[in-house]
Parts: sequence; C-alpha cells; structure tokens
Amino acid sequence: MSEEQLKAFKKKIKNDSKLQDKIKATTDPSAIAEIAKELGFLISLSDLADGLGIDELDGVEWGID
Repeated sequence: MSEEQLKAFKKKIKNDSKLQDKIKATTDPSAIAEIAKELGFLISLSDLADGLGIDELDGVEWGID
C-alpha cells in the first residue's frame, strides 16, 4: 500500500457523508477494506488499522492487534 492510497481514501471519507455513514455502520475491518477496494483503493487491513484515525472513523472498533 502506498501512503498516497491511504491519504486519498481518507480524503474520500472526509468529503462523502454517505461513505462516512456506511463505514461507521460496520465494526468489521474486512468490510471497510472491501469498501476501499470497491472504490479503487489498494488498502490492506493492517494499513487501515495503522493509518485511519479516530477523526475519520469515530466509533469504529477495529479488533486488530
């Protein structure tokens, strides 16, 4: 994963309230990775766990160590 992909995904989340709602509706990191993939972003589960902060995914419980 490139940091550029993660930054672009974060920007997409920030600017799309429907996407924010869709992501906040799940606590499954695999589902969020799939959403990213559907949108054309190459992001892994570990990238998500390491790179997305509380401000992007307020309330999402990752369950990844």
